[in-house]
Amino acid sequence: MKHLLGPLVTSRIFKKTLNALETIDDSLVAVYVERTGLEAEEISDLLKAETWMTADEAVEKGFADEVRKAPKAEPKGETKKEEKVNNKVVLNVDTSKNY
Repeated sequence: MKHLLGPLVTSRIFKKTLNALETIDDSLVAVYVERTGLEAEEISDLLKAETWMTADEAVEKGFADEVRKAPKAEPKGETKKEEKVNNKVVLNVDTSKNY
């Protein structure tokens, strides 16, 4: 029997990867809908278009809480504690589908 094993295995890997990426996309849309109050279709369109926004636009649409201004420079010899901003999105990816 003659067959092409490589393309067959590769197509399964691509399908599995595509499914994982689509699941992540769906999760992102759900998070942004909850966060912004915008419709899922609008969020999906923004993501598909790879939309860029200014900080003010992001706040206006609900993607951010506030715009922080850069701190003033400290005089030489003085240091200020670092301020850390943690952003966190929890995604549940269903990898149970087999192809």
